[in-house]
Amino acid sequence: MEALVQAADESQRPQLVAILLPLLISFLLDENTLGSAPASSRSLHEAALKDLMRLGPQHSTVFRSLIRSSPHLKSRLEAAVRGNQECVNAKANSANPAAKASPSITLKTNFLMKTM
Repeated sequence: MEALVQAADESQRPQLVAILLPLLISFLLDENTLGSAPASSRSLHEAALKDLMRLGPQHSTVFRSLIRSSPHLKSRLEAAVRGNQECVNAKANSANPAAKASPSITLKTNFLMKTM
């Protein structure tokens, strides 16, 4: 579908983009289903979100008018972005457990005590 958008005349692209964007949004998962979704659904979600993030700025007028005219698509896109951010934050927190762990070396002497 994206190749068709690129191959179309400039005058026909907005109509094709207006078909492509809701299709991509339909592949998105919200924050509640993203964690429990099968791997194939998650990869489809990630690919669709990546394409939307790339196509949105390229066709900003069509994207904005579509989001304004369809609150359902807007809420689905917002939920998908929130879910993706939560997933990224969870991965970042789990990838860096050493920062939360206790230090491996403990001091036996308190150097901050005042001597009298």
